[in-house]
Amino acid sequence: MNRISKGIIAAIVVSSMAGCDTVSELTFREEQIIEIAPVGFVAKRCTNRSEDADASLRLTVMTSFDAPLVPNKRYGSLGDPLVPGGNFGAANFAFSDGWFFIANADGSDKTCETVDDCVVNGARIADAVCVTPSEMGLSSYYYAPTRVCAIATQIETVSAPRFTHYAENLLPGNENVSTQNANGRSFAFMLDNSATLDGSQETGVPTQTLATDPYQYRKVGLNAFMDGIAFNGNKSDRVEYAAVFANGTAATGVYDMTPEWLRTEALWNAKVMHFYPSPSGGSPLWTASTTTLEKVTQKATSTYRKSMIALSDGTADDDAAKSAWMTQMTAAGISGVDLYWIDVRPKGDVDESLGYAQSVALGCGNYFIFESPSQISAVMKSIALNTQSHWDIDVKFSHKPPSGTLSRLATNLVVTLGTSAVAYEAQRQVGQSDLTTETTDNRFVFIP
Repeated sequence: MNRISKGIIAAIVVSSMAGCDTVSELTFREEQIIEIAPVGFVAKRCTNRSEDADASLRLTVMTSFDAPLVPNKRYGSLGDPLVPGGNFGAANFAFSDGWFFIANADGSDKTCETVDDCVVNGARIADAVCVTPSEMGLSSYYYAPTRVCAIATQIETVSAPRFTHYAENLLPGNENVSTQNANGRSFAFMLDNSATLDGSQETGVPTQTLATDPYQYRKVGLNAFMDGIAFNGNKSDRVEYAAVFANGTAATGVYDMTPEWLRTEALWNAKVMHFYPSPSGGSPLWTASTTTLEKVTQKATSTYRKSMIALSDGTADDDAAKSAWMTQMTAAGISGVDLYWIDVRPKGDVDESLGYAQSVALGCGNYFIFESPSQISAVMKSIALNTQSHWDIDVKFSHKPPSGTLSRLATNLVVTLGTSAVAYEAQRQVGQSDLTTETTDNRFVFIP
């Protein structure tokens, strides 16, 4: 029996003995914080941050009632209604073991023999050292036992957390702490569907050893996203979806599967998941991304909060369209479109990870890169939760990589709420998928 069911049964018993007030008090005691779901850092110019901050970390904190942590609500471990900047401030967020791992173009950690090997664009990286995970104090995690280029950093929270939600006001008074009160949400997906996903790029026949996603984790991830979005039919949960494929059934390689917006999970499954095209051909990612972005900015419901979510497995084959995409995305990000780019590193090829990351940062979005497609589901779940409500916390680093450097930040974050606490380890760890045990990389991608 889960925690929620136990609380409900106990509430019924107490209700028969003591009335509704006692039930309310019991509910306060039962609901605790249990999970941190981050999407990562937002570019410095994109939020109303403190002047002395280097970045904002965006995250959702979930409670034992499968609900997000929100202001003005009373929680048992706190004893009083939650007040941002009052009983829930900068001191409630603590970071430790901060290390920036310098990354190669394909997203892998930059290895070294000496610090002289820690070079980017012909110049040695200031503050970088050539160390092993053991020397970094990270031997309990699953890093390769090699020397890597890294920068030690202390992370300081420099402002109270800011709360944002994108539905009706969750509780009376939230209009005073929210920056959005949209009538609904629009999600446009750009889905890479090139032959490298199933390994058919060489012979035309799916080959597992050549595939970046042989077990179709991309579809599992889309289902995880839908599970994270409410579908109870309430007016505050109005959503619409669109899917554009980079390659698929169209001669141009860009296929808009949903000319009309879909507004239920049932329609999404019937129109997209059931008829998901088989992978084929190359990756016209920039053209498909521009098409997707134009759709969500020009054809979505005007009053809805808008998000674009891209899923790729590597190199784009249409660099000529990159300039148009960069222009469109930067303008969209400034105007308030939430951008997310999920990148699964390809096998045997050098990715354009830095270019993707920089372009998404220009558009005020979040970029993810990892080795295994099994991580798509966890990322999709975090995005789904964050598109409903999230917290932004401004942080300052004692040391950071130079501008234009792709890096991953390893750190441990602890969030406290009164007498309760929950931790998030942004490290390399062993994770269990449905098919195999793999190393998962929870480090935050950071672009100065």
